[in-house]
Amino acid sequence: GIDLPSGTLDGRGAGTFSLTLPQGVAPTFDVDVALAGATVRVPALGWQKSAGSGGTLRLSGALTKPVRVDRIALDGPGLSLAGRLNLTQSGLAGAELSRLSLGSWLDAPVRWSAANGGRVTIDGGRVDLRAGLPPSASGTGPVLELSGTEVVVSDAIRLTSFRGQIASGRAGADRFSGQVNGRVPISGVIGDNGQFYLQSNEGEGGAILGAAGLNRNVKGGTLRVSVAPNPGGPMRGTFSLQNATLINAPVMAQMLSDISVIGLAERLSSSGINFRDAQGKFTIDGSRIYIQQARAVGSSLGITLDGIYDTRADALDLVGVVSPIYALNGIVLRVQGIGRLLGGRPGEGLLGANFRVTGRASAPQV
Repeated sequence: GIDLPSGTLDGRGAGTFSLTLPQGVAPTFDVDVALAGATVRVPALGWQKSAGSGGTLRLSGALTKPVRVDRIALDGPGLSLAGRLNLTQSGLAGAELSRLSLGSWLDAPVRWSAANGGRVTIDGGRVDLRAGLPPSASGTGPVLELSGTEVVVSDAIRLTSFRGQIASGRAGADRFSGQVNGRVPISGVIGDNGQFYLQSNEGEGGAILGAAGLNRNVKGGTLRVSVAPNPGGPMRGTFSLQNATLINAPVMAQMLSDISVIGLAERLSSSGINFRDAQGKFTIDGSRIYIQQARAVGSSLGITLDGIYDTRADALDLVGVVSPIYALNGIVLRVQGIGRLLGGRPGEGLLGANFRVTGRASAPQV
């Protein structure tokens, strides 16, 4: 009476079936099947096992009405789950899994209910995105609720106390919140196209960068990040940071001193340098963060940046252009036609200094 979706199980598997007939109570059963030779599919998880690979299925329960499945355990390539099934006279009503491990990206307790179109709840556990976003399941799928889950974005960036509801195709439901490395709050939504949009509280953009270990010299500002869907691949997106201040940045101070902009170098160590707008593209692939077409502009300074930051090795390799007195220096390149002729891009002025930063992030070389 367990009516699994068509195609869930196919082929042949050898195993044992044990039935115990105690007096006065319902018979109990134990099933232990080797799944070599059987095909198993779980479309909602984007997982399947071919007949040529191994695996095991174990069931135990009682032949009551409805049947009671006190324990189910399924193990196969990239999947391991254990828990119990909830059955009614109408069929399978849900499952409570003490652990669901799927590939490298999910390891958590999971509850599933078939009522009202389906609902999946993940309490605690971990979602790991370092190997890319998980494969997309077909259809709109059930509502997914996360509570207290840890989301690992990279080796150095984790969203803790993650809470949210994801319901594809249901407007207004895809909202979530969490803390960057347990320190600074961040919130977001998921668009109909599967794109993630994250935003800091006003004035906490620099605090998020510091909590993530990316830059501890930025204060204030509002940070916005969008991440494009790329199932199975590296995480790609864009970022913007408005009205932030750069303070006590030794690398920038050295560059400004080298090009004899002493006033700006001194301001860095006191009130800081304000940037009206900073934006760019990024790719996170394991421990490596690739920065592309990044720029930051303010009345005092314009900067462009491209390169790699390896959080595991604490290594930098960045190149760019720093343009002092950007309000005046950059005006020429913003004149239509002239900027393209001179080869500049937003964030660069007519006069600027090329730079390269290498070595360890804790002691960079300019």
